[in-house]
Amino acid sequence: MKKWLTSLSFATAMFVATSSASAEGVTGDIRSEHDIAAFIAKHPIAKSQLQTYVTAPTSATVGKTENTAALNSVNLVRYLTDLPQVKEHKNFSDLAQNAAFLMNKNNQLAHQIPVPPGMSSTNKIYKKGAIAGLASNIGAGYPNIQQSILNGYIVDNGSNKSAIGHRKWLLNPTMRSIGFGKVGNYTDTYVFDNKASVNQQLPGYYKWSTKDLQEPGGWGLAEKNNANTKIAWPAQRMPLQLMTADTPFSLAVGKNYTISDRVKITMKNSKKSVTIDSKNLKSGQHYSVSPSGYGYMNAIVWHANPNDFTFKDGDTYTIKITGLLKNKKATTINYKVRFFDLEDSFVKPSYPKTITLKKGKSYTFKNLQRFDFDNRANIDIRVSNSKSLKKMNNVTFKSLKKGTAYVTVTNKIHKQTKKIKVVTK
Repeated sequence: MKKWLTSLSFATAMFVATSSASAEGVTGDIRSEHDIAAFIAKHPIAKSQLQTYVTAPTSATVGKTENTAALNSVNLVRYLTDLPQVKEHKNFSDLAQNAAFLMNKNNQLAHQIPVPPGMSSTNKIYKKGAIAGLASNIGAGYPNIQQSILNGYIVDNGSNKSAIGHRKWLLNPTMRSIGFGKVGNYTDTYVFDNKASVNQQLPGYYKWSTKDLQEPGGWGLAEKNNANTKIAWPAQRMPLQLMTADTPFSLAVGKNYTISDRVKITMKNSKKSVTIDSKNLKSGQHYSVSPSGYGYMNAIVWHANPNDFTFKDGDTYTIKITGLLKNKKATTINYKVRFFDLEDSFVKPSYPKTITLKKGKSYTFKNLQRFDFDNRANIDIRVSNSKSLKKMNNVTFKSLKKGTAYVTVTNKIHKQTKKIKVVTK
């Protein structure tokens, strides 16, 4: 996410005597592995599937994406960190779709989107997309929006790890509404939740409710409601499927916390303990401070040498952070991160022996949708006769004519292969 406010200054730096520090944990409840699996089962993320559209874009029209899985993905990472769930706002999604359309026209990933050849800067598509580009997480090369969220923005590794701006916008505790768009190679997730501002910049373009325009937001709301909030990523109960070897750790803190000029983070598992000292980084370690211009909260960001730790199922890491002040008094943050494999958290599904459908109707294996949480296809179906049945995606098929045929279901997680009779009447 391009840094959009550059005039922010950090609080006055100071050393902290940690010997007199109080101790505290991370804000929010810790989700159980069972509850996380149940959340995904109820809110499928369809990670392996190609992007679907309500209206496909063309060279002249922006189109409209189907955003259920994208919204589920954002709400999954917020659920893991015990943050309020957000809703899709149709106006934000329209803005995001216009931005993605422009980036595709230009074949260029950009927050400050140039006017495409043959288009005027007064064109409504351009005016919408230009505003959205400055208020969004943007990505390229993802097959769907949910992968840009779960493989890109929330990971925020590589050149993004110093600021982790994309991550902080997704985990902004004040966010209530969000929007999504994708055209061609380009994705846009509208994250600023600034309804009144958009109405001022684009008067008459959208219909907004009175409640929309009266919503408080930004720093004021964060300072009022989240002054003592502490948001950790990876989450305290963390699916391995959302973790990579080079995912930076982060802790975002509310306005009552000051980050001193010397912070020490100790990471310890059952085999090893490593300290990241902001004033004495060792080879392969990373430390940075991300300002509140991203997501309305300051944050510390760190990474041990990748050779120090390999994140595995069942590993628990104890995190201790010193060098922070709360209301000008030294404090120590202690919490634990436990990694687990989602594949072990889902109950083996059962299947019907026979499925009866009317001609032209579709059938979805809803109990299998929950397994599509990885890039690879953990589940798939195969039809015996393409003239009788049509495969719609990896969990859905459609009957084409009366008669009997078969569908074979493959569930790689539980090593299941089931052949099911389908009767069309």
